[in-house]
Amino acid sequence: MRIQPFPGPESTGSCFTCSANSCEFLRIREEFVKLSVFLNLLGGIGFELFSTRGSAAVSAVGMTKAKGGEGAKRGRSAKREIATERIMNSDTIIHPKLQHIGMTTSNLDAMLEWYRAVLGMSVVHRTASATGEKAAGLAAAWTTNDEENHRLAFAALPGLTRDPERGKHPRLQHVAFEYVNLDDLLGTYVRLKDLGILPVLCTDGGSQIAFYYEDPDHNSVELNVNNYNDDFTATEHLQHSPEFAANPLGCFVDPDKLIAARRTGASHWDLHKRIWAHEFAPAQPYDPRKLL
Repeated sequence: MRIQPFPGPESTGSCFTCSANSCEFLRIREEFVKLSVFLNLLGGIGFELFSTRGSAAVSAVGMTKAKGGEGAKRGRSAKREIATERIMNSDTIIHPKLQHIGMTTSNLDAMLEWYRAVLGMSVVHRTASATGEKAAGLAAAWTTNDEENHRLAFAALPGLTRDPERGKHPRLQHVAFEYVNLDDLLGTYVRLKDLGILPVLCTDGGSQIAFYYEDPDHNSVELNVNNYNDDFTATEHLQHSPEFAANPLGCFVDPDKLIAARRTGASHWDLHKRIWAHEFAPAQPYDPRKLL
């Protein structure tokens, strides 16, 4: 079957050697028109698709080059104003993504080492003078463990001391990091245990299993995994679960008992249910006040 050139508007002949292909051509051109409308609504730039005898062409409406022409300049200015008006939302709350957290410390080297060992945080940049002064001033470091340029920033302030009354003061109580699956959480527990890093509290709160650690400055760091493997379902749990309403902290769990059961082939959901049946309770209950 031989395809002929696309006909122009003035042509009355078939563009293909059979009527079926002619219908296909009309369908494709209709799709092009739909695409033109979509692009016009999306970006403020209309694409005019037209066919001429022996060729098909695409041109951008309003983007005709007129070197030195005032009309072209006015057109570009108008488009910028329309685009700005379209994207500038000043009425509805916008939900920005949490990007990074900043901490102060007088123990910078130990903090960088700990967060590298626990979370895989690598130093992106470190300076002896964050203020840009030639003499050593405010030391700082920026770290990340993913595609973001930095997730944790540290400002080193000499002479800081631990606050024994921190539970009586307003502060950031903890930060949390989520694993993709339960095996990653349990495997991390085993790896950190070999390094002498142990959690201070482990619990299944219903929506997630969470292990809480303390960094060298005694900041609380939570490592968790979603029991539902779905954020919306976990939110539904927090909103409507009577078990969560009655006991938000959940059921304490001994990680070693949990790992032993996991190695027998028990599923994540089965382990979650057995935790709430108190099958993996620690020999000594945790003290939640350590987190506060």
